[in-house]
Amino acid sequence: MTKRFNFWDHFDEAYTHLEKKHKSRLTDDKLVSFASELALKLVEIDFKEKENAYNYEKAEAEIKNLILQSKTQNEALQIEKLKSLVQAHAMLLSVGDNAAINKANAVVSFLNVVGNASNERMVASYTNEVMTLINQISNKDMSEDYKPLLDKIKELANEGFEDGRGVKELGIICPRVKLRINEAVEINAYTMYANKEHYFELEGRRYEGTCLFFISEAAGEYELSFKARNHKNELLSTSIKLRVIEEN
Repeated sequence: MTKRFNFWDHFDEAYTHLEKKHKSRLTDDKLVSFASELALKLVEIDFKEKENAYNYEKAEAEIKNLILQSKTQNEALQIEKLKSLVQAHAMLLSVGDNAAINKANAVVSFLNVVGNASNERMVASYTNEVMTLINQISNKDMSEDYKPLLDKIKELANEGFEDGRGVKELGIICPRVKLRINEAVEINAYTMYANKEHYFELEGRRYEGTCLFFISEAAGEYELSFKARNHKNELLSTSIKLRVIEEN
């Protein structure tokens, strides 16, 4: 029956059907009464189905939005990790360079003092002491001392980049998993890698896309999988179980 959400359309259909089937046993008043009751129930069902469809679409949109937010936040976090790692590496490399620059500046400053001194003997008496202090400025390469720690930080940062931590990369959205024989249900799936290969798999058969209509003529339990490849071309998989029962 077409969903028109119109009482009179449903009334006409119900009245025509009742008239054909029960004209000999029902008066016109009864036909009108029964047709009205049926029309009201059908309108109520139509609106309930429309409400359910709206809630389902709303939930799906919210889930997709959460995925996008999580992905964006995860990417921002990885960028901050990378920036901090680069800064730490740059600081480590600059220690020796800064020491060498400071040492050279100290020597130049002392030479200026010597060159402008009026009492050369007095300055000469301090030369060894001053140069000893200047030579204590070390431009030793410290990168080897901190290399194990820096490597550990790199390893932790790479883990975050590789596994998309905190973000569910694919999933299945199904309004109900318990169905009657010949009852259809629309099943949707999502993946963070929409441009990569993705498909449903049911009883050894493959169904392309992220939307699947499921219906079964036989009772039983069915395992439905959704599979998708990630940015490393690895095949990821998630699944649900659908239970089909006979009508009471």
